[in-house]
Amino acid sequence: MAELQWLTGMRPGEVLQMRWADIEKPAKAGVWIYRPHRQKTQHLGKDRVIPLGPRAQKVLSKFKKLDAKAAIFCPADADSEFRARKRATRKSPMTPSHLRRHESAMESPKQAHQPTYDTRAYARAIARACKKAGVPHWSLNQLRHSAGTRIRRASGLDAARALLGHSSPSTAEIYAELDLDQAARLVEKFG
Repeated sequence: MAELQWLTGMRPGEVLQMRWADIEKPAKAGVWIYRPHRQKTQHLGKDRVIPLGPRAQKVLSKFKKLDAKAAIFCPADADSEFRARKRATRKSPMTPSHLRRHESAMESPKQAHQPTYDTRAYARAIARACKKAGVPHWSLNQLRHSAGTRIRRASGLDAARALLGHSSPSTAEIYAELDLDQAARLVEKFG
């Protein structure tokens, strides 16, 4: 999620709610378009369009889902993957009592997983990873800021504004299409 956010400049909530149903893939290879089904400026009637370049597509391709309306980054999937890794690296064989407890726990879990992560859980995971890696703590929005700074240095303020979805009332209608095309070209190169 963090890599995808850094590549695209998405808000944390936009990454967390990603679904395959919200991603448009052109018939020929190129930039994918992600339109979050819920987004910050929706109540103002604004559409959020996030271009996904080849690097972002590569990150996403690791998370294929049969259910297009399910969250791409799902806590239940991550938990299953974690438990499978633990079982695979287990040093002693499972005893019959372990198997019974495991089967019983699967039938009636004590805690059900949420369908998506929330921003607090995502932030806690980043904090734990920073601590474990021995690097200074950073916040989720720093990824967005970093992407905006990188794009602005490479291609100017207009491109960064388009990629991040920022708009000013006087120029938004005039330059929105032009900015999106420029952002799409940039993501092909950088994202």
